[in-house]
Amino acid sequence: MKILLIKGGRSLEHNISLKSAQTVRETLENMGHEVTDLLLPSSGEIPLTLFQGDYDIAYPVMHGRLGEDGCIQGLLELIGKPYVSERVFTSSIGMNKLKQHEILHYSNIPLVPTIGLKRGRGEDERMLLEDFTKQFSEFIVKINGGGSSIGVFSCDRDSLEDAVEEAFTYDDTVLVQKKITPLRELECLVVKDRDGRILTAGPLEVIADKPYTDYSNKYSSAVTHVIEAKDNENLSHETVHTLHSLAARAFDALDGSLYMRIDFFMDGDGMIYLNEVNTIPGSTPTSHFNILARELGGFGAVLNIMLESALARHKREKDLRRLYG
Repeated sequence: MKILLIKGGRSLEHNISLKSAQTVRETLENMGHEVTDLLLPSSGEIPLTLFQGDYDIAYPVMHGRLGEDGCIQGLLELIGKPYVSERVFTSSIGMNKLKQHEILHYSNIPLVPTIGLKRGRGEDERMLLEDFTKQFSEFIVKINGGGSSIGVFSCDRDSLEDAVEEAFTYDDTVLVQKKITPLRELECLVVKDRDGRILTAGPLEVIADKPYTDYSNKYSSAVTHVIEAKDNENLSHETVHTLHSLAARAFDALDGSLYMRIDFFMDGDGMIYLNEVNTIPGSTPTSHFNILARELGGFGAVLNIMLESALARHKREKDLRRLYG
């Protein structure tokens, strides 16, 4: 196929997108596809190739706002092009952690205790934060609309206010979460094939040098390593089953139609919490999406499933539009 690989954009994670796109490009070309790169510059200009290019399907490999949040997906919808990504609604919710938590809460999925704060906090939010700090002593602060690579802070009660203020320099909405200790980070991959079957892989356990995974240890193999499920002697079959079940339920609750990486925390008592959902997970050589894909036949096999599924989804939606005018 002729594939338009969309990368870059105005996000803070512009450079991560370029690294992901390189890995995707090499894999797609090895599969025999014809790949054309479309670099969206940090200025925000949209090259005409997006509208006039001769391609069968677009593949956005963009992280963060204005790429992973439904913007580029909506543009592709408007011009009638199939694309390898979640649809507009799911993409936007995937980049809004607070709304994501609210939806998953109503689906009875266990979540890390979390509150959201808006810039220019009112008295109600100040009281909410004060009550939250009485319940817990250590916290993770992160921005609402990022990929958890930038604007993430670990703190205690004394440093919480400073962490919140610094997070506000990145976003107008900030999340404060209970810090899970001792913490185990576990990740699953969920993929829906062209026939609507849900495929799950993982969990992969992330061992990092910090109490949370941020930009530095996500994209440097020197400071983090992972344990695949098949090699993890400290995970029971029951835990693996629970993680797969929760991942599939979260995928369904957020109206998933293609693929997501879903991240969990587990505490020392074995309690599992869903941390967050990633609708365009990184695809760099050290990215966990690529490693999780091994369980489903390898990164190339998963890309093939996603291409076929995206085209089938586009055809179904096109047929519905034709049927109902």
